[in-house]
Amino acid sequence: MNSKLFSKLAWSNIKSNLKLNLPYAITCILTTSMLYMVSYLATNPSMSTNAKLILNLGQYVVAIFAFIFLIYSNSFIFKNRKKEFGVFNILGLEKRHIAKIVGFETLYMSLFSIIVGLAVGIASSKLLFLGIAKMMKVKLDISLEISKDALVFATVIIVAIFIFLYIKSVISVYATKTIDLLKGGQQGEKEPKAKWLLAIAGVGTLGYAYYLSLTIKNPMKAMNTFFIAVLLVIIGTYLLFTAGSIVLLKCLKKNKNYYYQTNHFISVSGMIYRMKQNAAGLSNICILSTTVIVMLTSAISLFSGMNELLDDTCPTTFVVEVRPDSTKDNDQNLTAENIKNYAYPFKDVHKNGMSTIGQAQLETQKAISNYDVKIKSEKIIPVFAPAILSKDDKSEKYEMVNTFNLTIESVANFGALYVVTADTYNMATGENLALEQDEVATYIEDDNNKIVDNNKTFEIGSLKFNVAKHLKKNLNLGQGSISAGKSVLLVVKDLTTLDKLYSLQFDNFNENSSVTTMDYLYYCDTNASEQQQEKMAKEINANTVDLSENSRIELSYRAEMKQFLSEFYGSIFFLALFLGILFTVAMVLIIYYKQISEGYDDRKRFEIMQNVGLSRKEVKSAINSQVLTVFFLPLITAFIHTLFACPILSSLLTMLGLSNKRLFIVSTGSSMLIFAVLYLVIYFITSKVYYKIVKKQ
Repeated sequence: MNSKLFSKLAWSNIKSNLKLNLPYAITCILTTSMLYMVSYLATNPSMSTNAKLILNLGQYVVAIFAFIFLIYSNSFIFKNRKKEFGVFNILGLEKRHIAKIVGFETLYMSLFSIIVGLAVGIASSKLLFLGIAKMMKVKLDISLEISKDALVFATVIIVAIFIFLYIKSVISVYATKTIDLLKGGQQGEKEPKAKWLLAIAGVGTLGYAYYLSLTIKNPMKAMNTFFIAVLLVIIGTYLLFTAGSIVLLKCLKKNKNYYYQTNHFISVSGMIYRMKQNAAGLSNICILSTTVIVMLTSAISLFSGMNELLDDTCPTTFVVEVRPDSTKDNDQNLTAENIKNYAYPFKDVHKNGMSTIGQAQLETQKAISNYDVKIKSEKIIPVFAPAILSKDDKSEKYEMVNTFNLTIESVANFGALYVVTADTYNMATGENLALEQDEVATYIEDDNNKIVDNNKTFEIGSLKFNVAKHLKKNLNLGQGSISAGKSVLLVVKDLTTLDKLYSLQFDNFNENSSVTTMDYLYYCDTNASEQQQEKMAKEINANTVDLSENSRIELSYRAEMKQFLSEFYGSIFFLALFLGILFTVAMVLIIYYKQISEGYDDRKRFEIMQNVGLSRKEVKSAINSQVLTVFFLPLITAFIHTLFACPILSSLLTMLGLSNKRLFIVSTGSSMLIFAVLYLVIYFITSKVYYKIVKKQ
């Protein structure tokens, strides 16, 4: 037989199976276009480094998901075409001929997907670019250019997927007997067995994942635990849907008083077969639904809380930081002795630091005076800010550490300590706090940003203080806002006490001493516009770069931080929406195929049930009840997954700067509501296909 015959048969098969192939083709096109678009953005020179980093990760996530999802979709189509291949075999076509037909079908579908998909991707790139530029609040070069790198990336991924699908289909054809091909989707109609071990494993796996999420307190631990919990939830979901549901229905069936009632008999017996056939698909829908809700929650929370985070990280228009630092000389070894020799005597360090920050203040004022801008407020705050570790989760005991010496085990107890004198605190807050030499005032937030106010003493290393007051107001220093662990503000009486803390790290911890010495912060708030801030910042940087040989001088200004946060969180928000759309498309296709499959199965059940004496109304009511139960089971389970994921998700978002728990709760509720509405819309659209098939009987 010549190739023309096989190519014609392949084209004819594609057209005759449009109900299956059209949604599949649309999905392939969308996947190809999304691969191009995300790669186009990730490789575009106009994007910032941070945005590129996130989008670069996104393109590989899309590629992996496309591979998994298209394999799943292709498997469903192949299963429903087994009978067709069996007929070909009986009519005289050998399996190698069928393999050629499948090869031409794959070729047509891949070419169609690549050509149309890339065209859609290229045409949508400009609109997409405008969207992400608006989200990131930046001006980008939006001239429409075709990215060769993105073309190659999308084409290679799609070609690789279709080659794999072809090989998989051919192996399946050769491995399946002709009689089994003819049975097609009617295979495996025996009642499923109850698999107790798998069901118990599913409950245990999911329960442990929930336990991990509910008991996590430290954001640093949450990072490692999150991926373990996600894996456990995926495994547990599959086990519960495939084994747990059957076990539950079998138990109901054994209860004779419950089972032998008309409604229960039909419902339970029908559900057993439904769950057997649809368990994998329902698991996928549940996992995809959970993923979309979690991504929406994270994106909405971070994007909505961006202004609040801006206030935390850059509380005034300009923040100049002077840090006497022994590591400025890159040739100097980071040893405790070198640090100690450099850092003492403390009074000289403090005097030099105050002098340098004073000069930085004058240079800032000088730069501002060149513009029609008013200084609304200004202040200088010297602060000792070493890294600390909690010794005991229940009491306030700490030790200072060098961040370079943190281990995987110790990083979970990591935190930040900010030490200021009472005079500095009073000047910054307007309060009148008075302390004795052995007394301190504390403002402590635990890993979940809850204020700790039950400690009577404060211990750090060999030093122990009585807590005279639990502060209700923190100093917004604009430091460590995007950090994990405890945040501790310690107010001491004067420089004498501060010197004891300053020397503690060198005298007691040697090579574990903190690299940090003292920070001297100058805060200046003005009414300058963003454009004026940028110009003034250049002048300030130029005038302060050589103020001190032994200090690092860094300038932060609000417009720059706003730009950074907009780019960073804007790209996260965009990627979340982008992946959310992709996962939703995948979910729609799975639901669509499930409705088609159930439609053909229920058409046969209609006939059987009516033949045994049930009215059409009773049969329709029973089947509708089953369809609704099966359809909304993944949504309910996804909501449960999301609620149990909230604690660990909240801890992770804390690391990215989101400390507003109320905003997180509102974002979670909004995401669940939005997704529920979307899910209902999908149900009503796909259910029409189902009822059209059933009504034909």
